[in-house]
Amino acid sequence: MRVCKKEYYNKLFENIETSVKAIWNTVNGIIRKRQIKSNYPEHFTDSDMTLTNMNDVVNRINNYFFDVGPKLAKNRKNTGKECTE
Repeated sequence: MRVCKKEYYNKLFENIETSVKAIWNTVNGIIRKRQIKSNYPEHFTDSDMTLTNMNDVVNRINNYFFDVGPKLAKNRKNTGKECTE
């Protein structure tokens, strides 16, 4: 099986070796065939809310990461020391 695949791809690339664009299209085609599609859950739960609309899910995740820095900074104890390089 490996030998057949090797021969197949060798012949394929021999036929297109003069066109960089064709080479990259072929490489991308091979890679895309091997990629596994992710199966996302049908819903997400945040606190007591169940979200099924992907836009709502994305907005909740964005809000979480947008707010996490200021919340951590607010709860940080001030030691009176400054950060220096």
